[in-house]
Amino acid sequence: MCERCISNDTMIEALAAMLAASPRGLLLACDELTSWIGSFGRYAANGRAAGEVARRLPMHRAGSLRVDRRTAPPLHVERATLNIAGLIQPGVLAAALTRTDYDSSLVARLLLSMPPTPTRRWRPGGIPPMVERTFASMVERLYGLDLTEDEHGTPIPQALSLDEQAILLWAEFYNELNEGMAGQDERARAMMAKIECAAARLALVVHLGRGRRCRGRGRQHRRRRVDAPGRRSGEVVPPRSRAGLPAIGRRRRRPGGSVAAGSGPSQGRQHQRA
Repeated sequence: MCERCISNDTMIEALAAMLAASPRGLLLACDELTSWIGSFGRYAANGRAAGEVARRLPMHRAGSLRVDRRTAPPLHVERATLNIAGLIQPGVLAAALTRTDYDSSLVARLLLSMPPTPTRRWRPGGIPPMVERTFASMVERLYGLDLTEDEHGTPIPQALSLDEQAILLWAEFYNELNEGMAGQDERARAMMAKIECAAARLALVVHLGRGRRCRGRGRQHRRRRVDAPGRRSGEVVPPRSRAGLPAIGRRRRRPGGSVAAGSGPSQGRQHQRA
């Protein structure tokens, strides 16, 4: 199978086959996330099984994945790196999530965004061609990064460390986040703990995006350490909003708008992987 970088197939067997041929990982892009949530109960007698949800959770941290197939040999992916992005209506999301989804920390692994609904106005021309070309060029250069190999020739990600200023920012964020966990219920603590990894992941995304826009060998060499601007960009959850993290179920009555959700592999605290 050819290496893929994007798919909209939510079935675990198809994803495992593509991930086995894609050491850089895969983006599962869903126009409607209901198709992804609905795939959890494909083989469950009562519409949803805890095992079907649990087998997908390791992909959040690029863990191993094994899929046993009836008509073909089993598939084993040592590093199943799956990122998920899509849209869903708030009421649909609240109705689709079950207690098992909360208890298994599936909900805690989702990054939810619900911006205000703007007034739509016609703008001719769409996205400027220069913006599209710049974005496409950056993606191509990111995809062109070479992976290192282990002693068996298996591609593995590279670890990037934080520079001194970024470490100080990380320590401040880490301490503030954990202070905010005090007094929260179990679900809120689980969601806030996942934000710790999400902040590091987003800082890595910003860092690599900035680095691949730079020209010259010297600039590229310095990009091997996540700097303070990239680290600061990963802090996306202000303290005043953390109390609203477990309130997904109450959003069903809010009119209009869509929830954008994302989930993907997260790595450690002071070391991140590219």
